[in-house]
Amino acid sequence: MKIFLLLVIAILIVYIGVQIRAYYRRREKILNDIIQFCNIFENDLRFNKNSVAQIVKDNLSKFDKEFAKVLEIYILQGKITECKFLNKKEQDLLEKFLKSLGKSDEEGEIRNLNNYRTELMKVKEEGLTDCKKYGDFSVKMSVIIGILVLVIFL
Repeated sequence: MKIFLLLVIAILIVYIGVQIRAYYRRREKILNDIIQFCNIFENDLRFNKNSVAQIVKDNLSKFDKEFAKVLEIYILQGKITECKFLNKKEQDLLEKFLKSLGKSDEEGEIRNLNNYRTELMKVKEEGLTDCKKYGDFSVKMSVIIGILVLVIFL
């Protein structure tokens, strides 16, 4: 019974590490989706000349469900909802970016889009670094801690 309980505890510890890594990977996916949205928006703006709402509606299925929900609520209600995978700084940048869309002529819009894309690329690189640093580290540490729990209490 003691061995079974220790195995369950070790598995739970590893599970927590895997969930932490999944959080960072999901965050990385959302940041990639934001950059992808910038690229799609620029292409549609240059060639199709669709409205912001139409561009979002046409491409909503291409994004992670969390980011798609943020875009959908923004289009429907005009406000940004909290995204649990983004920190406050990233959330504010996303809000400023989305609120700036559709406010000027095509050239001004593309310049604005390129400026935000540059900022978002920096944020994406930070997110990728965090994912590599903390995500993989959490799994490795949880495996080590799980093994230590087994060794210590056996």
